[in-house]
Amino acid sequence: MDVLPQWPDWPTSRSLSISYSSAGMFDRCERSWINRYGFPQVGGIIPFAYGAQGKLLPYQALVGTLTDNVIELAIRRRLSGKEWPSGDQMMRGVSFLLQEYITFSHSWRDQIADFGRAEDKYYHEIRLRPVDRIFFNEPFSKDELNGFTASAAACLRKWLDAEFPDELDAIDLEGWWLSKPGMNSAPAWYWLAGHPAYASFDLIVKAKDETIIYDWKTGKVRLADVLTQLHAYAAFAAAYWGDPLDQIRLVPVWLGEESLPVTLYRANESRIKELQQEWTHRIAVLRERIERIRQDRRLWMELFPATTDAWKCKGCQFRACPTYQKVQSLSVTPPPDSEPDWSMYND
Repeated sequence: MDVLPQWPDWPTSRSLSISYSSAGMFDRCERSWINRYGFPQVGGIIPFAYGAQGKLLPYQALVGTLTDNVIELAIRRRLSGKEWPSGDQMMRGVSFLLQEYITFSHSWRDQIADFGRAEDKYYHEIRLRPVDRIFFNEPFSKDELNGFTASAAACLRKWLDAEFPDELDAIDLEGWWLSKPGMNSAPAWYWLAGHPAYASFDLIVKAKDETIIYDWKTGKVRLADVLTQLHAYAAFAAAYWGDPLDQIRLVPVWLGEESLPVTLYRANESRIKELQQEWTHRIAVLRERIERIRQDRRLWMELFPATTDAWKCKGCQFRACPTYQKVQSLSVTPPPDSEPDWSMYND
């Protein structure tokens, strides 16, 4: 298959939308949500620094991003009719992409400083994002860079050891779907309560009598959170293709240090309805707050308060935020299970 399947053209960029990632960021810190996702909604009301910092990739998400990118490039290669890349090629791909991210991050930072704007960059169909540490002039040590490479390579070895290439080859290529088919094409989305709901899944495979939704996980994430994420993607599959829920399978694939067996879960109708009700209510709340900001721009920080959790705030990418600056002098102990799902920062 020479051309990947395309989703419908996306709505205007000013459309208020929702996704698992944006909903998760709102729950983590409402101020972070308006800084990252609200910029198209309220234009110049939010200072430029927040818009720039909203494009940054937290360095904690770098290993997961590299892993996802290399697997995606391998899948794209197979979809183009070529053979799977070898394991050695995928390992070399990690080092190459890491250097691409580092180089682009320096260039992007300099463009922002010199011109107040910067161009996006793609490696094939992979959109690179500037890494926060480099943007803030906090270079990585050689040991840190080696650690990123080694960790991503270990994740890829688990993916290869699970024989996913052979498993996927058993299904016709026309049944393989990526959430972002190409550089200039829309990501996967459907209408929810009159607004686009996006689904940034890693891979959906449509076989004869079932739809399988895969998600690669590289960090410490609770199974309950992962299943919530996969149910968000199942809602998309049901809405877009009309797939019966009893034919949708959810497959989290654990590639990090704490691996779980690969297990197929059935999509749960009540969980999808509950999730869509939550999102519909969230859209209504966001729409009302954004309208109030448009009427009085002074309200944007008040209506979207920063988290009161100093640990979450201390590692935030939005360093222009006054709350971030206040907590830096505090000595904060991380609470149990404090590690967020960094994959929500990848889309």
